[in-house]
Amino acid sequence: MKAISFINPPSVYIEIGQSSLKVLQGEASLELPLDRLENGRLTQACREQLRLGLRDFFKQPRWPRRAGEGKTSSGGQAFTRAAQV
Repeated sequence: MKAISFINPPSVYIEIGQSSLKVLQGEASLELPLDRLENGRLTQACREQLRLGLRDFFKQPRWPRRAGEGKTSSGGQAFTRAAQV
């Protein structure tokens, strides 16, 4: 991996439509179907599929963390809140 690409990772483009979520990062792309309830919210099964699909798509090498490193001020809840849209 070149040092430049590590410092400046490729941009991520996300398109959220009524029936699908599309992600583009560099040469890689992902499209996931969206299943909605009558009120427009995503079904629980759909949220789980989105979580798994996005996790696999953005999977990064797991580097060992130092004690106290990598914690977010929000307690890691930002993605959970976003997934409940």
